[in-house]
Amino acid sequence: MTANVATINLSDGRVVTTSYGVPVAVFAPGQGHLKTDRKYSVTSSRHAGLYARQNGSQAREIPHADFRLLVAPIETEA
Repeated sequence: MTANVATINLSDGRVVTTSYGVPVAVFAPGQGHLKTDRKYSVTSSRHAGLYARQNGSQAREIPHADFRLLVAPIETEA
């Protein structure tokens, strides 16, 4: 990963990617790599697909409301 990007491994197999502390993407078993349709800075938007690309995949964009449910219990901006 790069500076200001972190991954959080949850006990159920989900892997959440954060950019500057804000969740921007998630790997969910059975669903693959997903990212929010919420637009952030250019850098954070680039970070949203970074984890997926590093794992040979592309992140599918989903509505932010659905994304928030997938990254719970990690807080996102409303």
